Amino acid sequence: MSIAVGVRCVGREPATIWTTITSLRRTGFGPLHFFVDGPFDGLDRLAAEGQVTWRSERIGGWPNFLLALTELHLGQPEAGHYLLVEDDVVFCADVAAYLEPDLGRLEVASLYTSTRVERAIRTRGAGFSRLDPGWNVASGTQALVFSSTRVEQFLASDFVRGYRHHPPADLDPRHFRRDGLHHADCVVGRFAQEAGCGIQYHYPSLVQHTGEHSFMYPGFTGKRASRCSADFPGESVSALTLK
Repeated sequence: MSIAVGVRCVGREPATIWTTITSLRRTGFGPLHFFVDGPFDGLDRLAAEGQVTWRSERIGGWPNFLLALTELHLGQPEAGHYLLVEDDVVFCADVAAYLEPDLGRLEVASLYTSTRVERAIRTRGAGFSRLDPGWNVASGTQALVFSSTRVEQFLASDFVRGYRHHPPADLDPRHFRRDGLHHADCVVGRFAQEAGCGIQYHYPSLVQHTGEHSFMYPGFTGKRASRCSADFPGESVSALTLK
């Protein structure tokens, strides 16, 4: 079953995308499609690594997420699943082969599992565990997998399509921005809850978040933004050894 892979990129300093690309090559996934939001040094170099969709003016985290997933789906309608990755992550090796036996039951899944979520599912043992995070605790869009059926439902959702201009009115301003540009993980969490499929999280995390700046919260840096996995086995570890 094929997996179409998209990578969302912004112009970071220092650049993290090249490390992410190197790591993705070790996973066994196929061709990469890069969705670049705003000014970016190295477009020619990036084009040598895969297809590039570039917007010269930045549109923000949530719009880039939605447009990237839409274009990935429209451009590769034959894919069974879609993986959307951020540009500041690294993977365990051989993740594609590891996922193959489980793909049929993965409707919405996060290959990245934050420390907070790891604590919640650690006692269940290695593998995927379903949670229903809803709006508040979806914990990142570092590496999300959607089945083709769930992608179609996601893109057709009135809530998803309307979020940019009509974010929920009851968001607590102490924790959420009501500009329709942020909180892509919360949008996915609410969709998955309402769709009845929840989100499958893997223990231990198959992905580590390496960035110091957050896609969702650009003003936050350091530990608050990095949302690292405490139990990530490492890039040199094959995912095939985790069960």
